[in-house]
Amino acid sequence: MLQYSVGPQLKKLEEEFDIIERIVPILSKPVGRIVKYQIKDAFLNFWFRYIHKNQSSVEVGNLRYVQQVIEQDFEHNTVEYG
Repeated sequence: MLQYSVGPQLKKLEEEFDIIERIVPILSKPVGRIVKYQIKDAFLNFWFRYIHKNQSSVEVGNLRYVQQVIEQDFEHNTVEYG
């Protein structure tokens, strides 16, 4: 458990830097403390989803594996229009 409040840091990341966004569950109380944050910045989202998650592969130079992971994920998450 944290021994200090992270509220000011989260507020700064949300309002000043526009990196995260606050998600309040639909059925939560208006003054409730149940809040989640998600990364809003596209670069940081990519970094944590692919690079940080596969850090050991990146460190040993297995970039082909990381590329395959990205390509597979891209194929499964794209919507075709037409």
